[in-house]
Amino acid sequence: MTGKAETQMPTKADTQKTASKAGEWTECDVIILGAGIGGSITGAILARQGAKVVLVDAGQHPRFAVGESQNPQLVEWLHILAVRYDVPEIKHLLDIKAVTKYIGAHHGRKQSFGFVRHVPDREPDPREATMFVIPKMLTEASHMFRQDTDTYYFNVAAKYGCTLRQNWRATDLDFDDDGVTVTGQSGEVFRAKYLIDASGFRSPLAQKFDLREKPARIKHHARSMFTHYVGIKPYDDVCNYPDALRPPAESRSTAAPCTT
Repeated sequence: MTGKAETQMPTKADTQKTASKAGEWTECDVIILGAGIGGSITGAILARQGAKVVLVDAGQHPRFAVGESQNPQLVEWLHILAVRYDVPEIKHLLDIKAVTKYIGAHHGRKQSFGFVRHVPDREPDPREATMFVIPKMLTEASHMFRQDTDTYYFNVAAKYGCTLRQNWRATDLDFDDDGVTVTGQSGEVFRAKYLIDASGFRSPLAQKFDLREKPARIKHHARSMFTHYVGIKPYDDVCNYPDALRPPAESRSTAAPCTT
């Protein structure tokens, strides 16, 4: 049931008192805030099990997103989810061949995690670097192009029956003993038994219940910078390391490592 929402957030008690006034909100089992890869896969799993799921996002796909690196443990978790909840599309993230076949050609094979210590006005010292090469016996993890993966699993969630909203920002959350009522900036209202906040660091749930430490106990002066590059030289070709301190050729990275 959809229609015009009341100015004040409806609670379950209000629902019972005004049962004759149908068409004021949409009822569902679960509402998920955030349709990134985590929110979309969660929505697909729940909908596949028969839950009535509403998946909303303040933005729109396709879009830039960070968090591209997989590791062996994540791949195993994805495999368990795909089998346990009968969502075979999750298996399309398990190796680079499946990713390329089903999702897109802009992904890569995650071969290593590299970290180089950076000191201003000084060439990096390879003896102050750490590189973890993913063993082939564990898995072939992928380096995801999140613009494509997130869009793909948003569509998978739609396939299994999720109700979708893009460019839909939650402006109010009203909790009671029986569930939650969520109002969007358009005035549309959803009433759900459960809410999952998969929206990231701008979490409406964290703001609602003041869950973040103020001030934070951990303070630092570091900055995180990220972007995507096309056509740059491999790090090993420009680092000026002596041959004796270089990694074996077969394990050298084709992308710039992280700096700390």
